Amino acid sequence: MLPGRQGPPGGPNECDHWILAERGLVNRSADPADRRRNIITVTAARTQRFQQLDSVVAEVQDMLLAPLSPAEHQQLTRLLSRILSHASRQ
Repeated sequence: MLPGRQGPPGGPNECDHWILAERGLVNRSADPADRRRNIITVTAARTQRFQQLDSVVAEVQDMLLAPLSPAEHQQLTRLLSRILSHASRQ
């Protein structure tokens, strides 16, 4: 939640959508079939922002993994995937 702001009632997902809509990353509209529900659609600004972030993540990843050989990189990826898989089952 944004500092000093209160989102609408309805739980964390509704607040998340409210924040994203406020930032112009999604559009919220009432569902014509059920006015109690919202339809959330992604905006072009959100797509552009994700593309920018993807580039930044790739640069940081390349920088962090530069000391590793290709084999070490693959080994690290396998180990981290294994840890993630185990953690998701907990």
